[in-house]
Amino acid sequence: MSGDLSRVRRNVGWKLAGTVADKGLRLLLVIVATRTLGDALYGRFAYVAATTALFAQVTDLGTGLFLTRETARLGRLDPALVGGLLALRRWLGLGYLLAVCGLALAHHEEPWLALALVAAGVGALGQSSLEACWAVFRGVQRLRLEARSQALHSAFFAGGGLLVVALLGLGVLPHDDRAVFALTLAALVAVAFALVLAAKSALVLVRPEGRFDAALRARWLRDGLPIGLAIMASMVYFKLDVPMLRWLRGDAETGTYAAAFRLLEMAAIAPAVLMSAAFPALAEAVARDRAAARALHRKALLMLAGLGGALALGVGLFADAWIALLYGPAFAASAEPLQTLAPAIGLSYVNYLETHMLIAIGAVRWQLGLSVLLGVANLGMNAVWIPTLGARGAALATVATELLLLLGAMPMVAHALRSEPTP
Repeated sequence: MSGDLSRVRRNVGWKLAGTVADKGLRLLLVIVATRTLGDALYGRFAYVAATTALFAQVTDLGTGLFLTRETARLGRLDPALVGGLLALRRWLGLGYLLAVCGLALAHHEEPWLALALVAAGVGALGQSSLEACWAVFRGVQRLRLEARSQALHSAFFAGGGLLVVALLGLGVLPHDDRAVFALTLAALVAVAFALVLAAKSALVLVRPEGRFDAALRARWLRDGLPIGLAIMASMVYFKLDVPMLRWLRGDAETGTYAAAFRLLEMAAIAPAVLMSAAFPALAEAVARDRAAARALHRKALLMLAGLGGALALGVGLFADAWIALLYGPAFAASAEPLQTLAPAIGLSYVNYLETHMLIAIGAVRWQLGLSVLLGVANLGMNAVWIPTLGARGAALATVATELLLLLGAMPMVAHALRSEPTP
């Protein structure tokens, strides 16, 4: 038990270093970009990013978490497992690229926005491949490698983005969709550099071999695909609000909401760090020792609930001050959706833990069904509230969805932890 906690603390340290560097550099870019782009153009950039993200999970379909969980259970990297999953991802990536091209064609009347969608889509494919390397690192609990890769990627990303914003500010780039394309192109170059470096490190740990054979396909269909489909469904209720806002309320309101929601994403540092570091140990404990799993879960729950509740209170009480400090007076309207979103911070902290626990206990089909229901509910709430309430309506839908997720996941996790693992 003490060994598990020591390992988690060590992993948390490395993951924290990488994530703080990542979020800090990205926040710097967002602050500078919003002040330069303005709400309407930033809304168009957010639309491109969110829309391609809706498709991006197709390139993974649960292979990353499946690899991390299986490696943690085996205690080693299996070259055949890694090679087979990579073969699957190549086909998934091809399908994703075709979908992105179709999306770009649907925007043919906005040619620079269409090019931005293609660049963002290829960049998202590169990001997915980069995260596959990180899954290898996490599987053998080498989070130092993940932290280094994450920090380098963030530095490349922020550096390229800041260069584009500087060119825009100097008048070299026009204040239109060409700036949006330049930002997505800079992100694509950044992920390409980071992917090359991460792949070299991953190949030192394992040389993939084999193919996506019938045995691996059966395991993935049973345990991996439901995870991927559940994550895809969750992407719908986390990302669909931005495209819907643009379709129903226009670019400016989309930018207003996206700026507020970006702070919600930045607040996810703590749960992302803790769960990336703790998940292998939790998966191992769930399979071997439910008492140890209950103890780890309880400690993580208390920590995340306390941190999330405190942060939600601070954001809710001082939303105006946060927006003024980070974005300036041009985004003053973002304070209302940020204040509405504040409870979602506390809820999401606990949900990070509970959704990972659903994967660890093998309740992936339950998670899939829950995620699909939440996706439908979120779509309905956005369709009703956005036309009348705008950005605040999208924020209310996010909070309600997080609450429903908690009510659906927590009882299942509690029940599973009370029972003994099946031999």
